[in-house]
Amino acid sequence: MGWGSSINYHLSRLPQLWLNHKRKSVDGLSLAMFAIIFAANASYAASLLSMIPVSGPKFFYKSASYIYGPVGSIVIDVFVLIQFFSLRKAHTPSSGLAKKAKSRNILVRLISSAGTGYTYVKQRPRTAAYRLTMMKFDPRVNRHVLFTEHKMK
Repeated sequence: MGWGSSINYHLSRLPQLWLNHKRKSVDGLSLAMFAIIFAANASYAASLLSMIPVSGPKFFYKSASYIYGPVGSIVIDVFVLIQFFSLRKAHTPSSGLAKKAKSRNILVRLISSAGTGYTYVKQRPRTAAYRLTMMKFDPRVNRHVLFTEHKMK
């Protein structure tokens, strides 16, 4: 049972290694998560291996499948970390941080033409060739008035 679950777990990690290699990218992988998993597996393997001198070789033969689990995971994690550091450098922009794409919409402030200072905030397409105007309710004069677009500050 222990051998089967350990082997199945390790075989299930291989497609991720292959996908990283095929895409030449490790996007979505967290270095912090792998560091935590690596430390957990290393401490578990160390605790099992430290029991061998106390319990004798019979303990090793009885628990070999359980020792294989964390040690095998450490080996696979080493390959993932190698991929992380080698592929991460290949996709880092040379000019520093990549520029963020501009949004298609911008926020604009609509100011009441009644002169009350009451405003609405709306979105409009960035590439629109017109200024936004609309009839909206101004509660300060208690009626609908024309609101015109002004840039957000």
